[in-house]
Amino acid sequence: MTDTFDNNKQIIKRELRHMMEHAEALMDATAGEFDERITTARTLLQDRLDSAKDDYDKLEDNVMDKVQ
Repeated sequence: MTDTFDNNKQIIKRELRHMMEHAEALMDATAGEFDERITTARTLLQDRLDSAKDDYDKLEDNVMDKVQ
């Protein structure tokens, strides 16, 4: 049971990391765009990325606390 949980945790962790990497690549690719829709989308995406990174760090800390 623990192995399955650990495997699922690793899969989710890897997928979250990939999504954040792709979102950051999109931010970089659209850095020079000044269309209002793109600017708004970039701002919202950056806010979500920052929030997701914070949540991810907290989740990782909680997992590490449980392991120890």
